[in-house]
Amino acid sequence: MPHVVTNTRNLQRETLRKLQSDPKLSTKAKQLAMLKVAFSEDSKLLTSYVDNLVSIQRIYPRHLPTQASGRWSTLDPPITNWPRQCIEPMCQKRLQNDIYGIDHLGYIEHEWTDTCWSIRDILLPDDDEFLVSWDHDNIEGKIHDIIVDNRMAIKAHQQGYDLHTITCCNIFGYALPTDLRNPHTSEVDTAWRTKYNWQGKDTKQRVLAKNFNHGSKYTESYKFVHRIKGIEQYGIAYEQLEELAKAYIKANQEAWNTKLAIMGDIRKEKMARSLYGFRRKFFTSDPEVGREGFSHMISGTVSDYNNQTILAMDSWIGDNCTLLHNAHDGDKFAIKKEWLDTQYSGDIDKFKVDLRSIVERPITYQGRTLTMTAGVKVHV
Repeated sequence: MPHVVTNTRNLQRETLRKLQSDPKLSTKAKQLAMLKVAFSEDSKLLTSYVDNLVSIQRIYPRHLPTQASGRWSTLDPPITNWPRQCIEPMCQKRLQNDIYGIDHLGYIEHEWTDTCWSIRDILLPDDDEFLVSWDHDNIEGKIHDIIVDNRMAIKAHQQGYDLHTITCCNIFGYALPTDLRNPHTSEVDTAWRTKYNWQGKDTKQRVLAKNFNHGSKYTESYKFVHRIKGIEQYGIAYEQLEELAKAYIKANQEAWNTKLAIMGDIRKEKMARSLYGFRRKFFTSDPEVGREGFSHMISGTVSDYNNQTILAMDSWIGDNCTLLHNAHDGDKFAIKKEWLDTQYSGDIDKFKVDLRSIVERPITYQGRTLTMTAGVKVHV
C-alpha cells in the first residue's frame, strides 16, 4: 500500500524555528534551539557536499533534461543543490536570512572574501578564462504578474519601482513614498521614513510584504501565511497575519481572481503549459492539481527561459565557454580570455552590452510584456 515518507530532519528544523515565537521559552532555550538548527544545516552541508569534494580539483557534472518542470538536472555532483548560505556563522547577511527565513525567496548574497563565502564560490574559471555570472531579478514574480495581469505590479516592474515597498504600504495602510524607485535613501522621503520608522530594504514590514508577494503565488486563500518559512520570526500572532493576508488579497483582488480562474481551468483540462508550451499532464482533478499546474506555468517558464539562455550562450561563444553552474534563475560561465581578445579586443563594456542582449530578454503573454532584467557580473 502506498505510504507517505516524512522528512523528519526538515520537520525538526521547522519545529525548532517556530520555538522562536514561543513566549513561554527563555532566551537561553531559544538560543539553544537555533544552535540546533545551525548544527543540523552545517552537518548536512559537510556530509552531503563538502566531504565528497575533498582532494578533488576538477569535477565533470552531467546535465540531464529530466525534471517535470523542464529544468536540467545536474549530477556527479549535484551542484544546483549546493546551498547559497555563507559558511561564516556570524556573517551578518547569513544571520539576516536565518532571521527572516527568505533563503528560498531570494537569498541575500554578497561578494566573497577569504573567510566569508558560499560553497558555490569554489566553481572558478581556469587561468586562461574569466568568469561571467547573472541572477535574474524576481523572474518568477514577473512571470506570475503578466499571467494574472496584475497591473499595479506590471507597472512597478516596468518603471523600476520598489514593488515590495508598494505592497507593504498597501497592506499596512501606509502612505506611498514620493520616490517609488528608491524610497530608502531619497531626500524627498526623509519625513516619510521618519513617520514609519523605515529602516530601508530590511524594514520588517517590507520583508513581510516580500514574503507575501512570493509566498502567495501558488495558493488559493489567505492561509498561505502558514506556509511562509520563518514567518514566526516576526512575533505576530497568526490571527493578525491572516488579517494582513486578507488585506493583501483585497489590494490585488482582480489579479487574485484571475489566478483562481486559471487554476480552475487547469483542474478541468488536466493540463498545464509553460508560456513556451512545455506541458505537464495530470490524471485527476484534485484541488492540488490547480496549484501544481499554475506553479508549472511559472516555474516551467523560468526553466524554459534559462535553458534558452544557456543554448544562446553556446550558439554565441561555442567551445570557448563552459557552463559552471545553472541555477533556476541564473547561470555561471567560464569564457576563454583569448576569445574576448579576438572578438572584442578586450573591450569589456562592448562585451557586456552583447551579453545583456542574451541574458535580458522580454517575455510576452496575451499582449503583456516584461523584460527579465538581471544582475550581471563579469570578473576578468
